[in-house]
Amino acid sequence: MPRMDLKVKTLVDAWHWSYLDVEMAFDGMSHRTLHQRPHAQVPSVAEMVAHTVYSEASIVLRYLLGIPKGQWGDDPMLREPYGWPPRILAEPSPGWLLELDPPAVKERWLAQHARFLGAMSEFALAPDHRFDDEWTEAAPDVETRLRFAAYHVAYHVAQIYSNRHFLGEETPDN
Repeated sequence: MPRMDLKVKTLVDAWHWSYLDVEMAFDGMSHRTLHQRPHAQVPSVAEMVAHTVYSEASIVLRYLLGIPKGQWGDDPMLREPYGWPPRILAEPSPGWLLELDPPAVKERWLAQHARFLGAMSEFALAPDHRFDDEWTEAAPDVETRLRFAAYHVAYHVAQIYSNRHFLGEETPDN
């Protein structure tokens, strides 16, 4: 079995560490706050989570492991419109998403992340391995794609706090 390059392992770990505050970000969140958009141009927390799940699937499954969209799984978070926020905002949240409470959304997110992390366990490309695909211009190599994964999650975890504050909710330790 090929070993993961140490730098790639460090980047995978950094991506995983970007989940450090997910538990706290959801602590005490109301159902209303989970699903309310704080502004017409800002997705709800639940929509952000779906977007993050979709984006991780895209980065990890498609753009690192070469798994086509049709093979990502059955979770509706792995489908459009969650690939791009303007498409998310074009329609109201679907009923299946609105039925989920904060613990269910959080657990679904963490379960998908664990699945994607597990899929990377046998990844053996070097950090400077270059790709030739539609994402090459923005993220030409393994290192850049893993950095995007980590930054993207960290950004949306922070945005959860902002959404909560915009909607008048207090958050623990923040």
